[in-house]
Amino acid sequence: MFSAEALFNAGAVLGAGGEGEVRRVLLGGKEYAVKRYNEDSWAAEFSLRRELESPWLAVPLAVNQGAQYAYALMELAAGDLQQAITSLHAAQAGSHEGGGGLMEPDAFRAVAAELVAALGALHSRRVRHADFKPANILVTQNNHLRIADFGLARAMTQHAFTCGTQFVMAPEQCASSTLVMTSLRMWLLDMAYWLGWGGDHRPVDVWALGVSMLMLFRPDEAGELVQSAQRRRPSWHGKCKLLPAWLPADLADLIFGAMLVRQPGRRLTVEQIKHHPFFAGVDWPAVEAHKVPLPLDLVALAAAARNNSDVVGQSAGC
Repeated sequence: MFSAEALFNAGAVLGAGGEGEVRRVLLGGKEYAVKRYNEDSWAAEFSLRRELESPWLAVPLAVNQGAQYAYALMELAAGDLQQAITSLHAAQAGSHEGGGGLMEPDAFRAVAAELVAALGALHSRRVRHADFKPANILVTQNNHLRIADFGLARAMTQHAFTCGTQFVMAPEQCASSTLVMTSLRMWLLDMAYWLGWGGDHRPVDVWALGVSMLMLFRPDEAGELVQSAQRRRPSWHGKCKLLPAWLPADLADLIFGAMLVRQPGRRLTVEQIKHHPFFAGVDWPAVEAHKVPLPLDLVALAAAARNNSDVVGQSAGC
């Protein structure tokens, strides 16, 4: 057991977010991150800690619940994917007008493959995240990706209605309705879960994966395309009729034909996504074993975003 409060108070602030605050600390001559949780946001993350042990998932190394706060000792990340995207976008502002993405095609495919592998590691444990987004994808010190922030994570059979960040929410998470109907729907979904009729809510993460890939490819254009996908009529199963010329055909088919699909049951699973033509040639066992180095220095990109920011970021999983 570590002296959480004293360690946290002596640390340097790394980031702050809805779930709490993260600080860089020194323990036994090695740097770590200590996360102090707000209110009850720690419960799910602590309860899933042992179930989610994986190199792809950033779970606490140790936990400590004090009288007022709960704390978690975590490996220190180099930053997060949102920071890397911010750096790339700032460096290439205006340079890809009319075509192309933030990075070379092979680099994009490699980073996207790690996103898929990370989400696959979570879904293989029959858990859905409900807030999958670049800011919750950490960049490790050895330049790989790792999912963080499991405060909203639950068993795949438990609904994710109203959970998460609005921009990456699947249509079924943010469907508009009256307060009475919303309350009734949530009550029915909760009852279904406890009766064992919960179904599979992992498709909400597949939608968020599609949004994240768009943000990684062209963050300045992602918003309009995501809104277009959200507005599609439920009875229409095709892809967006007007896709921009800068979006490669195989990537467009993957994102809009397999992930940003309004009907959850029509989205591909993570395992099916691995076999999509966009990922042809990817050695998935090697990727999943971290044997394929990323051809892009995400560590340096995340560091550049932190150094250029005037405010404290939300990295380190908070």
